[in-house]
Order: sequence, then C-alpha cells, then structure tokens
Amino acid sequence: MANWVFNFSLPVLLTISVAGCGRAKYEERLKASSEFYEYTQTIEANLTSPIWERSDLGLKWRLPSPFGVAMQRPELLKNEEGNTFLGPDARHPEVLGIELPGIIEAWQTFLPGEAGEQVDSRIYVLSNHSRFILVEGSLEEDPIEFLNDLEDLLGAAFDVVIPEGEANSPNDNVRYGASYPIPGSPHSKYIDSKNYSVIRFISEEPDNGHQVQAVLYEHLAGDVQTAILIVGPKSFSSQFRQRVDLALQTFSVQPRVTAQIDKATGTSTTGGSSGF
Repeated sequence: MANWVFNFSLPVLLTISVAGCGRAKYEERLKASSEFYEYTQTIEANLTSPIWERSDLGLKWRLPSPFGVAMQRPELLKNEEGNTFLGPDARHPEVLGIELPGIIEAWQTFLPGEAGEQVDSRIYVLSNHSRFILVEGSLEEDPIEFLNDLEDLLGAAFDVVIPEGEANSPNDNVRYGASYPIPGSPHSKYIDSKNYSVIRFISEEPDNGHQVQAVLYEHLAGDVQTAILIVGPKSFSSQFRQRVDLALQTFSVQPRVTAQIDKATGTSTTGGSSGF
C-alpha cells in the first residue's frame, strides 16, 4: 500500500515542481520587462525627441533636455562671379572668443548658473568629416589631427595646457577615459557602451566676463573623429549631468567610407575608414 501511494504521488510532485519552475521563469521575464520599461521611460523623460540624425555622415544622437531645436546654419551666399560661399556662422561660442572647427550641428538653451542666473549654453556635434574634402587634389588640413587641433583651441581659450595621456580619475583640465553606460551597469543590458576621452576645460578667471566651462567628449570610429562639446555655466545641476550621461549612451557614429570631393574638379575619391 505504501509503495502504491509513493508511485501515485511522484507524478504529482513532478507536476508541482515543473509548475513552480515555470512560474519562476515567468516572474523573471516580468521583472526584465519591467526594468526595460523603466529604462525606456527614463530615456523619454530626460532626452529630447525625435532622434537627431545626419544620415549622410552616419551620425545619430538624442540630446539631453532642455536642448531641442538646432541653431540656424550659416546662409549660403553667392558673389559677383557666381561662386557660392557660406556667410557668417552665429553658432560659434562668442563667450570663448573662438571659432570651432567642424561644426555639424549646434543647439542653444539657457542653464542656471551658480547665482541662479540664466547662462547662454551650447551643445555642439563636431567632426573631421570636412577635412576629407580635397582642394586642388590635396587635403587642406589633416583629418587625423582634428581632435588635437580642437583641444589646442579650447586650451588657448581657457589659458590652460592639457597634459599628455589620460589621468586615472576625472579632474579639471586633464584628459580621462569614460564609458556610457558603465560596463556591467543595469543600462548596459540594453545598449552597448560607448567609449569617450573627456576633458573639462575651466579657468579660474572669467572668460570675457563670464565664468563658464566647456566639457569635451571625444569619440572615435575608425578614421572618423567626432566630439560632443558642451559650453555652459561653471557647474551643471545634478539633473543635467544625469541627462548628459544618458545622452552619451545614445551617440552613434558609423566608421564609414568618407567621400573626398575635389573642389576644383568636382570628382570624388575614397578616404577615411571603410568600417570595422
């Protein structure tokens, strides 16, 4: 009798065990779905929409709020001989007294300063794409030196010299490495980490009467060199810093072949990187 009871109960116990295992998997999937939904809601709440894209250059990005509408690009003008040229570019940061190279797009907003004042702030996407354009058969500027030239320009604006190499930890006026999202963090489950070389330019003396900072995030994709530059008040709010961290997760650069157009002949050749 005891053996009969045991043999009868074994399938029941197995059924209960399988049911319990199935419920555990269901709860695991439910938790994963909930976490992913929370991640997407965080992105939607802190980054602007729609995604900014320059498909011709292989660039995509979602900006941190409150940046939104892009600044007006310089007007295309024509001289008496019928030759076209670009007019003045109002996107350059007047507060730094410099003209930035390789502006792809720029956005403007006002961020609160340390005393609560509203500070004119800019975000730029910069790249070396234009340096692959041939002029009379040769390059006017070396594409590979783009980021070095940009660092030197910003260093001169803030009257600082950035040491060679990367520091072990973040600090002012030094270069350090950072990944967004941090590898192994919850967000890294949903999006690949992007590697950046970061420099926070800041000086003790106000620039042109304003105390500002410029944070440079450099990103490489083959021979394509890109940078996100944020110019704004001396310190950013914790909320805005969080939004920048989220935005940097979404920056996408294709290491595509770069067409080299000879301005003199109109013919094109191939330059840059062909990809991974």
